[in-house]
Amino acid sequence: MSLPAADAVLRDSLRRCSALTLAVHPRLHADCVAALAGRYGVQVVDVAAIVVREMRRTAAAHQAKWEAVVGLDARLEDPRSGSGAILQSLAREAMAGPWSRLAERDEPLLLVHAGSLARYGLTDLLAQFFDLARPRPAARWLLLTRRASEGAPTLDGRPAPLGPDGWVDLPPALCVPVEENAS
Repeated sequence: MSLPAADAVLRDSLRRCSALTLAVHPRLHADCVAALAGRYGVQVVDVAAIVVREMRRTAAAHQAKWEAVVGLDARLEDPRSGSGAILQSLAREAMAGPWSRLAERDEPLLLVHAGSLARYGLTDLLAQFFDLARPRPAARWLLLTRRASEGAPTLDGRPAPLGPDGWVDLPPALCVPVEENAS
């Protein structure tokens, strides 16, 4: 996609308060976050940071040691461990309030580092942003990494929620920070 075409898609999304899944090459991710925030005024939301903070808070409220939660997470991929259901329950409880508040924010959001939601079985939270039947107070963008040789973008190896138009591959030129573009 060309820079003007990508710019038009993003500006239209801001105007219509739509949700988009954006994909960028992994080496451009950090620059793209800065460029999107600077160029379009979206508020960057580090989903992983929120998940960890809220899971810590919820574990403490249940008088569970954080080290025990980390131990469960280390065994998450082992189906015999039973840690998946425990962590999913903890994460769902932890994210219920924060996610509702996030969804209600009236400024456009750029969600980054959202793989932890997939890790704990919470992609339905992201899918809410892409539900055409739900009104959004502002645009919601999910930024994922994807190499050109790969199929659809994923979250922690699992399918990412996509809008009706799939995803938008951002051109590298869009990931140049605004200050550098101005010169």
